[in-house]
Amino acid sequence: MYTEGQPSDSSQAHAAILFEYVKNTTRSTFSVATDYYAVGYIFHGNCQVVSGCKCYDVPESSLYILERGKHIIRNNTDPNGLFEQVVIHLEPSDMSADGCGDAEDERMERVVMDAVVDNLSLEELAGRCCVSVSTFKRRFRRRFSLSPHRWFILRRLDLAYRITLATDLAVTEIARLCGFTNPSHFISAFKRHYRTTPALLRRTTRAEHNEHEQNG
Repeated sequence: MYTEGQPSDSSQAHAAILFEYVKNTTRSTFSVATDYYAVGYIFHGNCQVVSGCKCYDVPESSLYILERGKHIIRNNTDPNGLFEQVVIHLEPSDMSADGCGDAEDERMERVVMDAVVDNLSLEELAGRCCVSVSTFKRRFRRRFSLSPHRWFILRRLDLAYRITLATDLAVTEIARLCGFTNPSHFISAFKRHYRTTPALLRRTTRAEHNEHEQNG
């Protein structure tokens, strides 16, 4: 398990990835600060996330999104049980259009980022933004320069890439978490985009990491 990682050349020059790994903290609560968005994954146990006015429970084997700012994580696991999670910090250049938008754009961004780990229809996304589907699609393309369908595929592949490096989860589980119902289709899409498979990416990147550690 990494605490931080650096993708190989086959990743198409991704920026460095920061992983924040927590296991059986002795504190019942701890904080996570994010400059942009982050994705958390609970390996074991369960927790409650407090982000501003939002408070929600996260069960085991689930992903959750953290927005910009400081968040409180309450470990709700039995004191004698195992609590284990990883938080994967994202970069704005990978996840949204450059530049700052207006209040409506920022609201759309929050809705859309939450939907990266929660499969929602266009109707549901538009409803959460309080606009019609046609208006949502128009604003989405203006904000992200892609159609919703294409953007979500790319973002879920990006998330799968990061989860592959940050965890030891099976490829089938990564596919499920990232919204791909068919693991074979997921691997094919991943290979087309990154020119490597998830398993090979993990193996080669960790070999490079171990070699660097030994030579360092």
